[in-house]
Amino acid sequence: MLPDGRLLAVIRLQRPRLAGDPDDLGERTGAGDSGWPYKHVFISHSTDEGRTWESPRQLCEEYGQCYGAAGVLADNTVAVVHDHRYPRALGSGRARVSHDGGDYWQDETYYLVHGHAAGYAATLSPDGERFLTLAGSCYGDVDAGWDVATGHTDFVIIDWRPR
Repeated sequence: MLPDGRLLAVIRLQRPRLAGDPDDLGERTGAGDSGWPYKHVFISHSTDEGRTWESPRQLCEEYGQCYGAAGVLADNTVAVVHDHRYPRALGSGRARVSHDGGDYWQDETYYLVHGHAAGYAATLSPDGERFLTLAGSCYGDVDAGWDVATGHTDFVIIDWRPR
């Protein structure tokens, strides 16, 4: 819940190509011809305690930025920490920041962790003044199989405050 009483949902939108999609949708979303034009983070607000939601808005524009979670500060600053999965060699955990409860977002991206598989971070604010983000990243060859990442992931807790 945001300090102004609204709810903010962070949504992973992943879907296959649909019959009515434009032919160039994969090019526009960065998916190429994968058959899955969307693997992106979207957000939505509710002003009535979750009974209804506004139409989802795309937050992350690059393909493979597809899992996110939000943290909120007392001054209505929101950070959505998300993964960037593809290509694996450029994998990272990143954050987008809004200073008005998620209506407008800074152009700046905060890079928090990197690795061949970085994702599923969690963020909270223990005091309303700063974020604590738990993030994990694997530097092994995850394309060879996920068992490479199992037991070989480095975890960090990042104490940060956006400007």
